[in-house]
Amino acid sequence: MLQSEDPILRAPAADPHARRGTRAGLLTTLLQLEQRVRESYLDRSSSPRLAGLDARLQHAYGLARRIGAAPLYLRQHLRVLHGPCGAADATVAAWGRAHDLRPAVRVLFDGPPAERGAGAHTLPALLARTSDTDLDLIVASTTPLLARAFRRRSFVVIPAAVQLAATVDTLRLVRSRPSKSLASDLLRVARTGYRLVLWPYSAERARLFQGRYLEPHARARFADDASLPTFERIDGAYRRGLGLALLAPGGEIPELLCVASERGSTLHLLRLGVCDGDHALLRRGAVAALYALVAEFAAARGLDTVHVGNSRPWLGEGVLGFKWKWGYRPVRNPAQTLEWAMRPVRPTSAAARRLLARRPIVRTSRGLAPLDAYDLAPGAGFDDVTTAPRA
Repeated sequence: MLQSEDPILRAPAADPHARRGTRAGLLTTLLQLEQRVRESYLDRSSSPRLAGLDARLQHAYGLARRIGAAPLYLRQHLRVLHGPCGAADATVAAWGRAHDLRPAVRVLFDGPPAERGAGAHTLPALLARTSDTDLDLIVASTTPLLARAFRRRSFVVIPAAVQLAATVDTLRLVRSRPSKSLASDLLRVARTGYRLVLWPYSAERARLFQGRYLEPHARARFADDASLPTFERIDGAYRRGLGLALLAPGGEIPELLCVASERGSTLHLLRLGVCDGDHALLRRGAVAALYALVAEFAAARGLDTVHVGNSRPWLGEGVLGFKWKWGYRPVRNPAQTLEWAMRPVRPTSAAARRLLARRPIVRTSRGLAPLDAYDLAPGAGFDDVTTAPRA
């Protein structure tokens, strides 16, 4: 499916270190044009002819995006950040636009770090700083076509967002052998007696979904990090796809609404929200109920895979960890353009240990997997990484 929540698709925020004017305006125009083309494609791609070409179109689309993105990451501004990281302070070199690096920087520091500019650096100049003893860690924004250069220098490469999916058979198997946390969720869902039903499209329901479900839920869960699409995008996705409603026994007002789409044999969960962002519904298990019921919902419609969208790549944090325990795993995203390359200069530093504790999803020779352990001996870097996905 030609869709992306890749952070590079959002118009760049103001960055005092980035060149503004013509280049920024052109980038914004191109991204808006790309969005219109993608939505036009989605409006027509249900036809058998286009559906049969979808995989090849995805590949071509992803390759074009990655080629187009590469020049943006050859020369970028370097900043040196210093701030609290647990019981110690950390000093991190950050190469790239502040907008691109912000989610990674937030993971490394306990609050906004102090910063000083170090001027524009080319990629080779940055790679030459891996022995800079004044630093604890280097983090760089990059893109897949350039990531190999970082991996050769013992950086780990972390996609800024990961897409997750699982087959219905896998989801059933995980539920039959649940972890302690999953067993608790399944018991809670069984007690509530929720039902998952179709909620057909209307313009009024699209406005209801945006105003009372999606936006309050996003703000309640993610605060300033919430990514809120326009009503036109919500309305178009709902109109083209499916509305799923989670109803309590005897209830007529959905406690959760989800907009989904069917592509080939896959059910894609695109957007969801609990009513009014009510924390009581989250504690009651509304989102867990959706995850518990969606596999059989998909199977009843003749589908064999469920795709649950994008998450930030930190397995040690809530959203990705929640999806992981239900059996969802990272899948290839051909449209992914923004990645982070990280390397410890001091492997025993607080910043390096903080990164390890977050268990980022990293690129390996076998695909995407969690960074579970590495040799913290001085000078080892991340080159001795071992990756073994956990259930």
